[in-house]
Amino acid sequence: MLPDILANAGGVTVSYYEWVQNNEYEQWDEDHVNLRLHVKMERATDAVMAKQKEINESLDTLQAERKKRGLEGEPLQPVDLRTAAYVLAIERVAQVTLERGIWP
Repeated sequence: MLPDILANAGGVTVSYYEWVQNNEYEQWDEDHVNLRLHVKMERATDAVMAKQKEINESLDTLQAERKKRGLEGEPLQPVDLRTAAYVLAIERVAQVTLERGIWP
């Protein structure tokens, strides 16, 4: 099941495409919009699923590091797609902020 972040992204993406068309004085046909949306959403879904896999595969290493440092607590649990989407989004914003700075 896809997280709400990905499900809502389709509408936001099409709104962006409308904005681009207005700014460029263009009009795309429905097939063109749907193809672009399909590609964009597949890439986004793949990225979130890859992030989930990366996080979940690192849990044993992270748990061992916690134990080595004497940190107690509940065992780390696998993350769901929604959490992976948030992690990916925050990483992307952080990276852009580091590259561009806070101010435009």
